[in-house]
Amino acid sequence: GQPLCAWRTFLDTNDQNHASWGEFKEACKKVCFNGNIGGAWRHLDADTSGQISLQEYDPHSADILASFKEWIENNFGCVEFAFRSMDTDGSGSVCFSELKRACHRLGWQGC
Repeated sequence: GQPLCAWRTFLDTNDQNHASWGEFKEACKKVCFNGNIGGAWRHLDADTSGQISLQEYDPHSADILASFKEWIENNFGCVEFAFRSMDTDGSGSVCFSELKRACHRLGWQGC
């Protein structure tokens, strides 16, 4: 599957970069998970903080996003300026080809 998509769609629905036990139970209900919900939670909440982070849920995606954020900050200073700079056609949004071109030009390989 696509763990990052699942994270954004079902677990971190409020963009807080973590999911609580209640959010996790609700996500399990939405995807009709009938397994051991408590056991799955204990497995994912590796640091027993009472929340799961993207790093705990999908370390690979978390590493890619952290790498992208670092690349943005090093090359543009902030996300807003980065996306304004990448929007070469002035449409107010960045299409995949614009993003790909900027990443290639400035050397971000995806992690």
